[in-house]
Amino acid sequence: MAIIRYAQGLLIAGALALAAPSPASFAQNAPSAEALQTAHQLVDLTTKDIVGQVAQTMAAQIWPLVERGINPRPDAATLDKLKSEFQAITADVVRDGMKDMPAIYARYFTADELKTFVTFYSSGPGQKFLKTQPQLMQEMAALIGSKQGEINTMIMERIGPILRNAQQKN
Repeated sequence: MAIIRYAQGLLIAGALALAAPSPASFAQNAPSAEALQTAHQLVDLTTKDIVGQVAQTMAAQIWPLVERGINPRPDAATLDKLKSEFQAITADVVRDGMKDMPAIYARYFTADELKTFVTFYSSGPGQKFLKTQPQLMQEMAALIGSKQGEINTMIMERIGPILRNAQQKN
């Protein structure tokens, strides 16, 4: 199991490192004022309900780990206050992180492309997509979760030998 967790950590870290743009690429792709303004419209339109949902999901996933680390264990009322404050902090972090989304969108899309997105998400089908998106993501997460055993087996079969070989060399 340690090899699986180590390999999963490596995969996630590697994917994040590869996906993260360099700071130099930010300066090279300075968005136009029109693109940035339209990106703000898009973010306002597409994230009004998502921020709370993301914060709740994150807090629900992380809180049990935080709670286990609280020692000595407080009474139930104090624990409820701590959980409530943790949820508020998580919401603040997500909300703060969303402030940068318009600039990120504007770097990758032209003003005309962003206007197309705003038009779509303002339409009936676009609104339906936004309202359905949380359920779609929950179903996708459940589907991926149901394959965790398969993923662990793949990791053991494909990454385990590489790690064991490296450990033997050391």
